[in-house]
Amino acid sequence: MLQPGKPLQQRPQYVIEEEIGSGGFGVTFKAIHKDLNFPVVIKTPNSRLCRDANYPKYVEGFRKEGRRLAEINKLQHPNIVRIIDFFEEDGLPCLVMDFVNGENLYHLVQDKGVLSESTAIDYIKQIAGALSICHENGIIHRDAHPGNMILRENSNTVVLIDFCLAGKMDSQSVNQSANLAFAPWEQILETEKSATIDVYTLAASLFYLVTGYIPISSLARKVFNNDLLEPKELNSRISDKLNYAIIKGLELEPQNRPQSMERWVALFSDLSGENNDNPEKYPTSQQTIIQSHPLNPKILDILILTKKIPNFPTNNHPITSSKS
Repeated sequence: MLQPGKPLQQRPQYVIEEEIGSGGFGVTFKAIHKDLNFPVVIKTPNSRLCRDANYPKYVEGFRKEGRRLAEINKLQHPNIVRIIDFFEEDGLPCLVMDFVNGENLYHLVQDKGVLSESTAIDYIKQIAGALSICHENGIIHRDAHPGNMILRENSNTVVLIDFCLAGKMDSQSVNQSANLAFAPWEQILETEKSATIDVYTLAASLFYLVTGYIPISSLARKVFNNDLLEPKELNSRISDKLNYAIIKGLELEPQNRPQSMERWVALFSDLSGENNDNPEKYPTSQQTIIQSHPLNPKILDILILTKKIPNFPTNNHPITSSKS
């Protein structure tokens, strides 16, 4: 495991400053390039999970997808975090990326309230373009939620960060890595690995940006038949067309969602943010849409104890807490 305050053996120009993120897959550190005096981010597999039977496969998957991501980076896509270096330290692959100065969209909504439709669409289209490039090169991000979208300081450019590498690995640890507020159920239960995972996550992110609410967990909808509340019920200013596009992206079954990022974005690609739709043109989901309600805490406890999912928000609630 990388140690704060110490230069790396293989790349002594990097000195670890602090751990800034940890999940089932990996650990993310902020580091400093001491020669050039600029911050970077280093992501590496979580060595705490070394006893997992599938850990060696995961590490190898991290290597393969890290190299693939580095290849994608040669395209210099403005909405994908730049890869600086890729090496191994103590037998663990390390991916070095730009430290993007700015605020993530999750905190942006916390601090300033919901985004206008036109602004939210602009940001989501940028990320959708980045994800399309990834999909074309065989990478599913699987964690494209607002916390991993950084609005670059003094710009309107949104950058996608923190790729969940080794998405093809099967591991008990994988179940715990999904961000339940934005993940489709098939990702949580590991039944499918396709672009529709990112379609769902990006639709859930758009839901949050224009309502300030987190959509109810897909697993709750799948297992307990809980209902999804239409975003327009939470923000009446949302156009019918965007409301429909979000619902389609949040279809519970992956085969019912648009099968590519391009097809999903096409549902709202011509919107200017003005609500001038004809409601009859955009039907609601085939599911019954009623007011969302919290999950029974006892049921949540059972799910958490089975280690299938970690803790997550229990209902559609507005985000009001301060930055952590």
